[in-house]
Amino acid sequence: MPGVSVYELRLTSFNFPSALPNDKANFRIVAEVRYVTGDGAFTTDHVVMPGLDTFWECATDKSAEPNYVRADGAASIDMVKVDSWDALILMFKAKAVHSLKLTVFDVNRRDAWDTIKDHLGPVLDAVLSKATAALPAVGPLTLVKSTLGDASADVESYLLKKLAGSGDKVLFKGSAQLHAPAAPAPLVQTIAGQGSLGRYSIEVTLAEVTSLAATAAAGA
Repeated sequence: MPGVSVYELRLTSFNFPSALPNDKANFRIVAEVRYVTGDGAFTTDHVVMPGLDTFWECATDKSAEPNYVRADGAASIDMVKVDSWDALILMFKAKAVHSLKLTVFDVNRRDAWDTIKDHLGPVLDAVLSKATAALPAVGPLTLVKSTLGDASADVESYLLKKLAGSGDKVLFKGSAQLHAPAAPAPLVQTIAGQGSLGRYSIEVTLAEVTSLAATAAAGA
């Protein structure tokens, strides 16, 4: 696969409005990454951060919780408190990187798995396995390829947002064009804008881990 590289996309900072009350200061992020695969097709991967079974707690009255990650005296996440695994958005192989979209949810502290069981249990396996044939609830799914992806990506995005947000309010959403970093320096991209009760700012870092073409050439 000439020209295909392995990329690592990480969350490196998250700032939220200081006016955000404690009952809203608990976050889950859905990241959608669009890129060009080795065969030249566009695809979109979806990630729920830090996961469907947890969230980032930033309410100041819950500092004893194991998932509490708020920076001391600031309206931001202290990335030192965030596990490296949770900060990783995605690792992927691509010829080119197109764009990133982030949606920040105010999470209902009720167990996310209760909501999944109540509302989306029948389609959970289909979401996780991308087995589109197992999606009777949304009707027949035709995979229509286009320059921007296919219908299955839209369905997966919709379902994962339902799972991640559990019907809760979207606090902020934003997107940005990305491009492959000029190795060895990573690409640092900030997605910022007005959201619920103020301004949000999220920084991500995209780095090339290895070049598959260079690795293959070295081994020849």
